[in-house]
Amino acid sequence: VRKWFSRSNYVITATNSAGTFTAYANINVLDVPGAVRNLRITGLGADKCRVVWDPPEDDGGCEVDSYILEKCETRRMVWSTYSDSVVTPYCNVTRLVENNEYIFRVRAENKMGTGPAMESKPVTVRTQFNKPGPPEAPDVTKVSKRHPVLYRLNHSDFALPQKSPLGEDM
Repeated sequence: VRKWFSRSNYVITATNSAGTFTAYANINVLDVPGAVRNLRITGLGADKCRVVWDPPEDDGGCEVDSYILEKCETRRMVWSTYSDSVVTPYCNVTRLVENNEYIFRVRAENKMGTGPAMESKPVTVRTQFNKPGPPEAPDVTKVSKRHPVLYRLNHSDFALPQKSPLGEDM
């Protein structure tokens, strides 16, 4: 919704020897929309993300019809159009390459044309989980004739039973 108005009322007066005539005109100036606001990336995954934005403050005097979403891998710096017909102020982007860094940009479009682009900060798409590291060295807890070495691992991600498979206390 436009904050400033490019609408004016004009009074036109023509005078000659035959008399005076007055006419009134209302003029509404239309333009391309302004830049989208508050562009952000959410829902990062291994090969996807969601690009979200707020509509432009200035719609150019007519309704925003759609948005154009572009993406760019930062290592190549080549922009490509992901979608040129987004009708909501967000878009789920899929088929990204895990561990690649991307920049996204969005433009609002109305019947007068396309507004300026708003760019995101670079983001790296990756799973929200980290790959586990190598296990820590085990602690030897008991040595017996039946079980030469019984041990308990020092890893907090899993716990071993307190009894051996043969029913002996560990």
